[in-house]
Amino acid sequence: MRRGLKPRQGASGRVALLALDLITDFDFPDGAAVIRALERRAPAIRGLLDTAHARHVPVIYVNDNLGAWRSDAPALIAHCVRPELRGSALVKRLAPGPRDY
Repeated sequence: MRRGLKPRQGASGRVALLALDLITDFDFPDGAAVIRALERRAPAIRGLLDTAHARHVPVIYVNDNLGAWRSDAPALIAHCVRPELRGSALVKRLAPGPRDY
């Protein structure tokens, strides 16, 4: 069984990690439930992000909430890590690094 970031045999070796919907302010009806679920999975996600970085695998963050992601990603992240927002510590823990897309 293949696990993690190991390319398939015969593959070109091109791989990227997509980080989906990790940047949010959790300001929606099920926000508290999503925080609880993400808290359980955050260590595994953080480990996967760290492995990707160590292996020089591009990490691409994809969000479909809070406006257009490409419009101003730093402003979106700054909004989501404000201390008064529930879940801000999770967003800080899983936020993009300087080399991520």
